[in-house]
Amino acid sequence: MSEQPPQVCDGSPERGESADLDAYVAANAGRFTDDVLYSTLVAAGHSPEAVRSALTSASASFRPRSAAPQAVLRILLSYGAVFALLSVGMLLNRRPAGYLMPDAEEGIRILAVSLGVALVASVIWVGSRRFFALGALALFVAYVLGASTGIGLLALLSLVAVLVVGGVALMRQPKVSGAAEASLALLLAIPLLMLLVVGGICLASGLPIPGGS
Repeated sequence: MSEQPPQVCDGSPERGESADLDAYVAANAGRFTDDVLYSTLVAAGHSPEAVRSALTSASASFRPRSAAPQAVLRILLSYGAVFALLSVGMLLNRRPAGYLMPDAEEGIRILAVSLGVALVASVIWVGSRRFFALGALALFVAYVLGASTGIGLLALLSLVAVLVVGGVALMRQPKVSGAAEASLALLLAIPLLMLLVVGGICLASGLPIPGGS
């Protein structure tokens, strides 16, 4: 990127013409640094506030689009497709309930709850990897406290406390720039892994396989 100032006298916007100023800055943002554009345009008579606003708009246009919306859409489609396929398989199987084995309707309900929990966790993962890790840690702490003390209320309170403290801490963190956005592959990694685990356990039960014993 060039450090030489652009020739603002040739084709540069007149003072006070904000739309032309935005277009001019956007056209030159990839050729000159922000400092060069700022100092040159201010020296040419444009107000510092207008130049800063134009530079901010131009900088936002260079940021890569977030992969989060596309990730959420793919996650919803994947979870919905797996739930539909496994549910149809269980209904076609119609195997009666047995020892530690539910019938088709109960199996679908269990599958819906399991996939629902995984889906909520997936959305949290897409929204904030740090908050996802914090929630996983809180669940682990709650499990350990519940197993060691036998006090379910204490485990629940510890979970809520960790989530509240963690949520406040995350809100105080500065927002990341567009360059730090997570890739689509990263956003899909954990959700698809959880989907494979839940779907694999369901398949291993034999319920979604028509003709199973």
